[in-house]
Amino acid sequence: MKILVTGHKGFIGSHVYEHLTQIGYEVDGLDRPDDIGDFKDDKMYSIVIHLAAYAALRDSVKNPDKFWENNVVKSQPIFDYCRKYNIRCLYASSAGAHGWWQNPYAITKKMNEIQAPPNSVGMRFFNVWAEEGSRDDMLYRMLQDNTAQYLTRHKRDWIHVHDVVRAICYLIPDKFRGVLDIGTGAGQFIKLCNALGHEAEGTEVQKRLDDPVNKIHTHYDLNLFELKVMKNEYITLPKKYDVITAFRTQFNDIRGIEFNSKDWLYWRDNMFDFLNTNGQILLKTNLKFLKPPRIGKLQNEIMKAFGKPILGWNSYTYHFTKS
Repeated sequence: MKILVTGHKGFIGSHVYEHLTQIGYEVDGLDRPDDIGDFKDDKMYSIVIHLAAYAALRDSVKNPDKFWENNVVKSQPIFDYCRKYNIRCLYASSAGAHGWWQNPYAITKKMNEIQAPPNSVGMRFFNVWAEEGSRDDMLYRMLQDNTAQYLTRHKRDWIHVHDVVRAICYLIPDKFRGVLDIGTGAGQFIKLCNALGHEAEGTEVQKRLDDPVNKIHTHYDLNLFELKVMKNEYITLPKKYDVITAFRTQFNDIRGIEFNSKDWLYWRDNMFDFLNTNGQILLKTNLKFLKPPRIGKLQNEIMKAFGKPILGWNSYTYHFTKS
């Protein structure tokens, strides 16, 4: 399969290009100093992943014509090519398209959704982040560098760039067409709770951006914090809970020391001490596959401790109940 990735030198595009190349696809890239407006339809591709765009929201307010020219006008030949040859097109939209009228950047993304060919997916990315490599204008990078010049009261839906890459890999062979939110919003958590037999209600971030996102937190009386775990170290939590949910779980501690099956059992029993009777633990593992050779040694250790997980939201999840 031959794939074209536009914007392959950018933040998201570079991760997508590298991953697709590593897993064996034949991948071409189109990015600066070449101009996407000079795109020629002299090569045939199975998939076009169109990520090239100007994305600095505040710059779009100062330079709206520049954003319209690059994001809308120069995207048209790419969309026309995909339409002409019925080539599947996965293109970067934005969560900002939910409120597209609020700034020039969001308007260009909404316009892309109108321009796009039938066999396409508009990927409405939420707040994409990574430990390294974020652009200077991205909020996560500004928080890292202490250069943020504004504060907001928003509760943001953050998604790691590696999860964005996984989402794109899922969409390549999929038959879905239309617009799709690419985030980790509460809607997926609610679906998992319901699948486990619990009644769960709440604001769906992806579909209800007109509601204040903090309703999700106040509705559930959630206590959100980062938990850094050391091997064989007992953790004291602020209080007892009905539900403890662990996201972005790693298979080693903050020093890089690997967890074995006994360490996982120790952690679970530690968490049980801070659960009310009949309380629940949902442990999101980052396991994506359950067949060798894609399960590594560390992943095997958690399965040795807890057995086979259930299919949760975008990866496998363990569910424990305190009796």
